[in-house]
Amino acid sequence: MKLPNYTKLLNFLWYQSVWFTAILGREAFEPVLFVLLGLHLFWCDNWRGELRLMLGCGLLGVLADSVLSLAGLYLFDPTPTVLPIPLWLVGLWLGFAGTLNHSMSYLVSRPWLASAASLAAAPLSYFAGERFGAVTFGLDAQAAAITIGATWAVLMFMFTKLAAGQKNISLPQNRNAAQLRSA
Repeated sequence: MKLPNYTKLLNFLWYQSVWFTAILGREAFEPVLFVLLGLHLFWCDNWRGELRLMLGCGLLGVLADSVLSLAGLYLFDPTPTVLPIPLWLVGLWLGFAGTLNHSMSYLVSRPWLASAASLAAAPLSYFAGERFGAVTFGLDAQAAAITIGATWAVLMFMFTKLAAGQKNISLPQNRNAAQLRSA
């Protein structure tokens, strides 16, 4: 079996499937969401480094959204029981981190551009999630947009630093994926 070359376009399409699975499927499609995350790691040559990046960035994102949820910015139905945010949102954070050294690699070496772009793009993504019924906001739209944008600008700066550091680490390659690609 020969795997396709994991291009930036494939990574972009993969993340779109992660986003729509999380936002439209929510709790019902959480298993599918985590299968998609596993598929991403399988496709990555350096899956160990990628997993570290996903967990590091995912943790930061989950902490940020948990604080904002506890502060009343995000309201979820049904109310999450274990974390202040639903598990599908945790998966979405892990998925987003899976784009940093792939479809969004251009931004990794440009942290200020990444922060500026996320200042505008992140609120749009959350508002799209609201339109699909995945979240409601406890603040008016303008306050929510400013809070989300500012949070993401800071997070994105940190994410680019983590991703750039991960790229410079020499880790063992994913032998399974490499062997399948050459078959």
